[in-house]
Amino acid sequence: MSYMEIRNLKKVYNPYGVHPKVALNGLGLEVEKGDFICIMGASALENNTC
Repeated sequence: MSYMEIRNLKKVYNPYGVHPKVALNGLGLEVEKGDFICIMGASALENNTC
């Protein structure tokens, strides 16, 4: 059994606007207790979450 589990995560910016932007579609993640994870990506502030 996973310590944390994400299934089929979807993120859409401006979903009801003229030009919706899909950032995530169908993302899955399993983290076991004791695992070290780091999620990185470009942002307007150049921040990362580790």
